Amino acid sequence: MEIRANNCMNTFNTSVNNDFSKTHNECKPETESKPASKTDTITISAAGKQFVAEKKKSNSEMDTAAIVSDLDSFRSAVRSMNKDLEVNWNAVVDPFGTFAGAARVEGYMKQLQDPDASKNVNDMDKAADKYVQDKIDSLIEKKKAFIASQPPDYRIREANEYKMAYDAYHSENGNPLIDMMSDNMKKAYGVYKSILDGEKTSLNDEEFLMLYNHTMYIGAKAEYIRKTEEYNGI
Repeated sequence: MEIRANNCMNTFNTSVNNDFSKTHNECKPETESKPASKTDTITISAAGKQFVAEKKKSNSEMDTAAIVSDLDSFRSAVRSMNKDLEVNWNAVVDPFGTFAGAARVEGYMKQLQDPDASKNVNDMDKAADKYVQDKIDSLIEKKKAFIASQPPDYRIREANEYKMAYDAYHSENGNPLIDMMSDNMKKAYGVYKSILDGEKTSLNDEEFLMLYNHTMYIGAKAEYIRKTEEYNGI
């Protein structure tokens, strides 16, 4: 490949039969009336062009092969991850520690009320930990059973219902949207609204919302926490 720089030329010359030496000889010296151009010009010979064309074709074929190979590797990795990666179900069913906190208090109260239970602090902590995990395990089994009973696209339904709940709560008049809700959706929206309003909600109600629409549950809790932090100037 033949590449030459010519400061006297202003265009990129790709002519196969370009006579570079002739062009160079005809270039006029720099004068005050017409200053020399500051743009470099590259002229590629016919052999160079053929080499570049073949190189591009070769690279393209190689890139395509590499992409296909990478996609196959990626698909294999995803399949492996889906099979081997363990979901943190504790975080799924209790992302804000609501159920664990209530279960821990309940676990301590049961021990204090049981005359045969050890009152040693370490023993009580261990017993409370087990009580909490038993409660969370129960929630996990319920959540898994709920997911198994849903169609494959149930997450789309969750997202759409969460948007409907959000719009209904934040609009000046959400009644038209509420009227469109199914019975379960209306029940879920009632819990969603209570959480956002800071009203006291039962663990049974929160459990229903977490199981029925995980997205709505997380959305309500996260928004309430954000509102509380903003109010307290945190």
